[in-house]
Amino acid sequence: MEQLTFRRRLASIVGLLIFLWSCLLMGGLAYWALSLTRDNNNSQMEARVEAIAASTATFIDGDAHNRLVALGDETDPDYQTLVRKIRQIQSANNRTGEGSIAYIYTFWQDPADPEFPRFGLDTGIGEYHSPLNSVYEEIFADAALATLQTGIVQSEPVTEDSFGTFKTAYAPIRDSSGAIVAVVGVDLVAQNAALLSFDQIRVGLIVIVVSTIFGMLFGRLMSPSIIRPLNHLAELAKKIGDGDLRAKLESAKLPREFSGLADGFQNMLNNLKRLVGRIRGGADNLSSWSQDLMASTENAGRASQEVAAMLSELAAGSDTISKSTAGIARELQEVDRLAGTFVDQSTAMSDGMNDNRRRADRGLAAIKEAVEQVLNFARLLKSAATQVNSFQLWSGQIGETAGFITGLAEQTNILAMNAQIEAARAGSAGAGFKVVAIKISEMAESTTKFAERITQVNKDLRQHLDQVSTAVNATDQKMAQSTGLMEEAGRLFAQIAENIRQMTTAIAETSAAAQDLKVRTTQGRRETSNIAAVMEVTAVNIEQISAGSEEQAAMSAEVEQAAKRLSELARQLAAEVAQFRA
Repeated sequence: MEQLTFRRRLASIVGLLIFLWSCLLMGGLAYWALSLTRDNNNSQMEARVEAIAASTATFIDGDAHNRLVALGDETDPDYQTLVRKIRQIQSANNRTGEGSIAYIYTFWQDPADPEFPRFGLDTGIGEYHSPLNSVYEEIFADAALATLQTGIVQSEPVTEDSFGTFKTAYAPIRDSSGAIVAVVGVDLVAQNAALLSFDQIRVGLIVIVVSTIFGMLFGRLMSPSIIRPLNHLAELAKKIGDGDLRAKLESAKLPREFSGLADGFQNMLNNLKRLVGRIRGGADNLSSWSQDLMASTENAGRASQEVAAMLSELAAGSDTISKSTAGIARELQEVDRLAGTFVDQSTAMSDGMNDNRRRADRGLAAIKEAVEQVLNFARLLKSAATQVNSFQLWSGQIGETAGFITGLAEQTNILAMNAQIEAARAGSAGAGFKVVAIKISEMAESTTKFAERITQVNKDLRQHLDQVSTAVNATDQKMAQSTGLMEEAGRLFAQIAENIRQMTTAIAETSAAAQDLKVRTTQGRRETSNIAAVMEVTAVNIEQISAGSEEQAAMSAEVEQAAKRLSELARQLAAEVAQFRA
């Protein structure tokens, strides 16, 4: 009886120990799973915020950042453009369930006060905005200072509170010479995951301890026949816990009452073997896929950067074309104005040439009339020469003829004066005719003097008959010369009139060409305006596409970091699974 009591106590103690060990093992596994999940979430958060910081740093030009810091003016268009694009990156990376970016800002180090950072760009709004070149209230963080010194992306440790989980990463900003001029900081905040807290774990352990006490009470009531099957199952569980999945359940050692437990235990062992095999294969596949994913995202990141660079060059070219077309439009507008002025001047010149042509026609008619009168006068002189012998009989008529000659000379003088006026109006083209008109005027004066002389000679006609005959002959020769000059002047006037007609035709054609040029320049100015508008729209679209390519590059960098973490997780999983021997 005492031996039976001892065996029952021993069985109770052994059962309690086995139960307690199993509970502790389950609690430890739960704690390990929670810790691994928390570490994995923190690692993913770290990879994501570092990728965002790295992609944002490549987007910011260090030379432009130095210029904005030196200028210190937040109203500068370049500052506004950079802040707006960084806010676009911030909005593009705010994903539901994966945390959101609270701030993106830049720090630079003032040589005069190197311990405290100064703000550059800042995406905060209102009271949460830090002005340009303002001093940060705390000294440089270790991660930010390390990034400034080494140029490697660094991040601060994860911090948690009741509001969520916080993570900050810093990436270097370089100028065109490759020198580090500032760092960009990205603050990522995520809500706490719905995991078991350590207080809950402690409560669970307390429940396990309480269950163990009840297990002790229950073990004292167990029969010794239960010890042997439990011992066999405990040994088998120990082998499985050590990673040996080759252990087999010996059904012969178990009573019939444990057949259901044995079958369940064997099914559990078989399922565990299959699960470990699947996890091992999945870990291998996951490692291979993560390697392929890293290669693909790296290629995609480079392609996105190249596309962004080409789009930037294309946007600059489009802007240049737009400016050039605007300049061409201004030049065409000036040509249009000059063409209109030329058309007006050509019209005025054509009207003036038509007036000159009409004056030339009237002058030609006047010359012809003067030639006819001169010829008539020459005929009269010839008639007077033939009648010189009978001049004594016609002395009375000679006096009348002298009066007629005097009147005709006056008319000729008036005609010569009119011819001089028309020659002066004709300009250089009437210079020759002016000389002829002067000669005609001189001849008219000579004729007048000759008529007076005839009157004087008529008093003593017989004494000066020979002189009269000589004078008549000389006058006849001069009238012949004058007639030739008048005919030459007529030909010159005809040529002048023809030249004026040709010049009028050329001016009309030139005016028509200028009018056509004015129409074409007006149309070209409209076309260049349309081209400039289209190029402005194209530049805006290219800028939007470039922003999308930059966001894609940032996402590729983030995916690459996640793939690296995934590859590391696959390696850890393979190492854990390798402990089991199937």
